[in-house]
Amino acid sequence: MKQMKVGIVGTGLIASLMAKTLNGLNDENIKNYAVASRTLTKAKAFADEYKIEKAYGSYMELIQDEDIDLIYIAVPHNEHYRIAKLCIENKKNVLCEKPFTVNAEETKDLLALAKENNVLITEAIWTRYMPSRKLINDVIASGIIGQVHSIQANLGYPLKDVKRMISPELAGGALLDVGVYTVNFALMVFGNDIKDIFAKAVISNKGVDLTDSITITWNDGKMAVLHASMMTPTDRCGFIYGEKGYICVTNINNPEAIKIYDVEHNLIKEVEIPKQVTGYEYEVLACAKAIDKNLEDREIKTATGQERWHTTVIDNMLCNEKYMGDALLQKTYTVDFMTKKRVVNNGIVPQYYVENDHEAIIPKEIYYRVQEERMRRANLCKAAVTRKKNQKSKYSSLYALTGMVICGKCGHEYRRVTWSRNGQKKIVWRCSNRLTNGVKKCPNSETIKEEALNRAVMEAIHRITCDDREFIETFRQNVISVINTKEALQEENDYDTLLKNKQEEMLALIMENAKAGEYTQEFDARYHAIAEEIQAIKKNQTETRKREETLRECNQRMYEIDDFLRTTTCRIPEFDNDLVRRLISTVKIISEEKLMIQFKSGIVVEQEIRYD
Repeated sequence: MKQMKVGIVGTGLIASLMAKTLNGLNDENIKNYAVASRTLTKAKAFADEYKIEKAYGSYMELIQDEDIDLIYIAVPHNEHYRIAKLCIENKKNVLCEKPFTVNAEETKDLLALAKENNVLITEAIWTRYMPSRKLINDVIASGIIGQVHSIQANLGYPLKDVKRMISPELAGGALLDVGVYTVNFALMVFGNDIKDIFAKAVISNKGVDLTDSITITWNDGKMAVLHASMMTPTDRCGFIYGEKGYICVTNINNPEAIKIYDVEHNLIKEVEIPKQVTGYEYEVLACAKAIDKNLEDREIKTATGQERWHTTVIDNMLCNEKYMGDALLQKTYTVDFMTKKRVVNNGIVPQYYVENDHEAIIPKEIYYRVQEERMRRANLCKAAVTRKKNQKSKYSSLYALTGMVICGKCGHEYRRVTWSRNGQKKIVWRCSNRLTNGVKKCPNSETIKEEALNRAVMEAIHRITCDDREFIETFRQNVISVINTKEALQEENDYDTLLKNKQEEMLALIMENAKAGEYTQEFDARYHAIAEEIQAIKKNQTETRKREETLRECNQRMYEIDDFLRTTTCRIPEFDNDLVRRLISTVKIISEEKLMIQFKSGIVVEQEIRYD
């Protein structure tokens, strides 16, 4: 099974239960990955509480996260259709809380759309996925109660004071919240070949159903009588009646007991209910299985002919040099020639890279672009005060300034938020430390209007590129300095030769031991000594290459910026996300009227914020 990353939309009670469930599974193939709320503050608090990797301040940001495999929708009933549709349109698998939608037309629309986009969509009515469903059907199939003819079920809770239950605009009412369980209980036993449905309801003065009575008949003569209420509690029991006896299920919402009685009402058997985390785990596991089987159902096999697709298979495909016509030889090696045991070659013996070894499946340009994209997704920036050197961000964003804007008072990052006052909305940037922890942590941070912030940033870029030749000369000196530094860091050690010699020494040792045909302590000591030497050489080589690669990337970035400065016009452009990402490192909020902007070239400028 491939690892399934789950995103939760909503931060209410049901969302909390799902988060607890995902954490309680302790399954490495299922990850509690992201959460979204209407505000970033709520999302971050939820993420911190349940140790979730990513937090989003809007539903759309989570939906557009390309790493998410399944989205669990836990928002009010009236929002289910809209959010689910957005998920499907963005090729996301969906587990939607009950009720699935508020009417049949919405359901048909979502199912058709999911089929068109080849994604999973299912209702999170947990009882359909619980082991108790199979246990009940197994009892019926055993014949212990004979031929089944009728069902009686009821479920009720005193919910008349819950706002969402009595509000038509929030799709309230007994049927959509509790009645669905009685209907589901009957359908799980008798199926969908329905002949007639008769229903009556007590309606409130606001137009929602308070108490429901439903009678369903099937074409084979079976019948179910169902009762649901949001006015009073009920015994929550479901009865399945057969010719030789009947089954009593205590709490059809989450079965607590399954008892079997004969025609004389004597208890003849009781079925044990398996222990569970919360009960939600079964629907999650079912989704994981369905998603994992998607490629298999389409009869698409892996490169090795396997029918099961795993995460590692996809990852290996994305970084396999063979698809662009090259070959890396000796990825594994034999450690024992007598048993033919092979292990992964982590640098112990030599490897050989052969370019243009065979006909390519994809162009090298595409291959390298894939590697760049994989690296890009793994290297999102975070505010300076909250990260260590080279630490990656917990959050991603569509906005270029996210992670760049720093509070000059406390050093934490600024966040983009929406203010709603007097019926009007506006976008501002505020200190995340103040948003999360209050004024005690950062009492003097400024709130900056996005329009003014964007204009100030672009004006600073304009100054650099057009108005002040002193800045240009400073930039060029920085380029020269970087190039000189690169030359100074070149090391004389030939790591490849050193590695080759030690690897050949290791290979000779292994072959010598294979000829002897026995394991000795002397061999073990020599083997580990050489292995440690190899690892030390590789570590030094890796560190040197990292330094050189960093300098090469810096040089390239400098040259790109230099080229931009040579070719750009002196007109102040509209705010450009790509341009800002290319040129600017950080934007520090000094005051309501002043920014301190550091460019990637090393130049630091002070910039006025204008609000007119």
